[in-house]
Amino acid sequence: MIRLKLNQYKKMPVFFTVQENNKIDTIAEQELRFDFEKPGDMRQVCEEKLPIDGGTADISITVAPSMFNASIVYRMNDSSKSVNDIVKYRITDGNGNSTMAWVTGIVKTNYGDDCVVITMTNLDGLDPYSESYTFEPFCFRTDSTGERVPDAFDPLEWGGFMVALR
Repeated sequence: MIRLKLNQYKKMPVFFTVQENNKIDTIAEQELRFDFEKPGDMRQVCEEKLPIDGGTADISITVAPSMFNASIVYRMNDSSKSVNDIVKYRITDGNGNSTMAWVTGIVKTNYGDDCVVITMTNLDGLDPYSESYTFEPFCFRTDSTGERVPDAFDPLEWGGFMVALR
């Protein structure tokens, strides 16, 4: 039996790997399957009404060495700009390292707004201790008939922003 002192951790991890106990050979191996973040390793920021091209965005970000979560609620003045067009973001840290991250979901908030969600468990070269992150949204590239071009993406001219973590 393994006992974990969960009260010393700030936040539970979002993802778990479920494996039956009889498939784990040693207690040490079982302990390694838990990946909790210590309070000093996790940073969070919420920023409301961040100005973007054509409106504002409310941003909530949690960054730790083993995860990157972002929730973005766009409030656009132009109804032709839809968050449903956003499928990926190029995320760049303050040191110039960048990665492409898929949108993992678009959910409705309690107020009926669409909220774009990004969740990564591998930061792919991003510095988890960076002082800022820049988000550049991408949509699927379409050909002249309006069909999607496989594995091709275009940057959107709106919806990009930079957020500073304190």
